[in-house]
Amino acid sequence: MNHTTRTIDSDTIVDASNGWHWWRWPMGFPIEADTVDGKYFYIANTVQEGHRLWASLTSGMHDPGKTHVLTKEYVLYNRTHYSQVEDIIRVENCRYKLPAPDCYDRDPILHELGHRLAFTQQFFDDVPDTLTIYSPTSIVTFGLAANEGFAEFWCALADMNYWGDLDSVHDDSFNDFLDTTFKNYESGKYGQKGDIIDTVIGTFNALGPQSGGAVAGILWDIYDDTSDNFSGQQDWGDTLLPHHPDGVWDSLSDGAGNIIEALINRTIDGHRPDNILEFWDAWFQPEPLGHRKKMGDIWYEHGDTTHLGCCMGDMRGNVNYDPNDEIDIADVVYMVDFMFDGGPAPSCWAEADIDASGGDSSGPWDVDISDLVVLTDYMFSGGVAPWPCP
Repeated sequence: MNHTTRTIDSDTIVDASNGWHWWRWPMGFPIEADTVDGKYFYIANTVQEGHRLWASLTSGMHDPGKTHVLTKEYVLYNRTHYSQVEDIIRVENCRYKLPAPDCYDRDPILHELGHRLAFTQQFFDDVPDTLTIYSPTSIVTFGLAANEGFAEFWCALADMNYWGDLDSVHDDSFNDFLDTTFKNYESGKYGQKGDIIDTVIGTFNALGPQSGGAVAGILWDIYDDTSDNFSGQQDWGDTLLPHHPDGVWDSLSDGAGNIIEALINRTIDGHRPDNILEFWDAWFQPEPLGHRKKMGDIWYEHGDTTHLGCCMGDMRGNVNYDPNDEIDIADVVYMVDFMFDGGPAPSCWAEADIDASGGDSSGPWDVDISDLVVLTDYMFSGGVAPWPCP
């Protein structure tokens, strides 16, 4: 393999040297590797693609070094995984399922490269130093959820970069291609791949910041250019379908640049973000990367009950979302216009939920005449102050 900037190391086992590889079994299609000695070069090309994408996103300033890959039969787990201790990606080598004797999934390889990027670059790396059996619906530590979520997002991002279309679906064919799953980070739906139709089992869309699937959905919704409204507050923590859209849309389309900026070039308490909550803090300090309302909507969509984040300062009442967090007559006018004259909705529902009837998770249904009464009484009659921000 002739490359001027990178070398590829591999073992020398000869297997399926016709140069063709099947991907996304059983509804797959053949991909020809660069040379006739197929499988190792296909793996190497996939890893190199990931390296090039990372270099382009970081302007070549955060080189993770050479990625080592080992292929063999893994009797214990029968699937591709990354070993933090050895700093090596172990790729499952299937044994007998023809016509795909190699069985190398592009998506899981890129997923494991995502793990390596997180560990070598020291973001989302607060993870136990052990091999973990992961599910996007598992409720785990904040650190593990962030680490897995970034790996899933990285795979989807690489697919978008490679295929040129918006592919939020991660396919994973493991156990010798006897079991093939899919995970969709746009809708949160997951299930089994089928010859004719996929079987949807459930959704991880609204499981919150301790679910790797929900973390991947948060990052994907920051990046993508699709507005969606799959879940409502009543779906938080629930994997069952159908979910209940509530009119709060994820409308942000910010690309990958600010995501990488918050992960790589910003610190929280002296370290790069360890989880998706610290990622939020990094995003909004020291110089905010913007989109506070839209970011809050994304966190809300994915079931974050701990850090909705759009409410400014210590007190509610900034209904017109003044950037200086000033609460004045303009907020009363804004609320009257919204409630009685069809004016624009508040940018942050928590700010307009003056009496905190929605607790720490205010939505449009929590804003009513009682909030206007409290705000007006506070402004003109010395009444009680609006409730604290969540």
